[in-house]
Amino acid sequence: MVELSDGSEVEVLFADDLDLFTVFANDPDKVSKVEMITKIGDDEKSYEFEKTVTFDSSVFGLTDPELSTAAKMGEGVDIELVITSEDGELTGRFEHHAH
Repeated sequence: MVELSDGSEVEVLFADDLDLFTVFANDPDKVSKVEMITKIGDDEKSYEFEKTVTFDSSVFGLTDPELSTAAKMGEGVDIELVITSEDGELTGRFEHHAH
């Protein structure tokens, strides 16, 4: 779970063996963009997710080895989740917890 800037939470699944990220937005029909932004020192890179409609809801997914590597690095890498919707922009810090 990622705590967002408005105090709500959003579920983010990370299948590190597949380099796959899935975001389950709280109101996906209102969401226009989902992205993660990595910051390593002065370097910043944005990764935009694609919306996928499933049988009962919509999710946002991305398969990216570079973002996966950044997530596995832990300290020294800041990863911000940004969800943009018709209600505005919400942000939260993504942290990978290895199981």
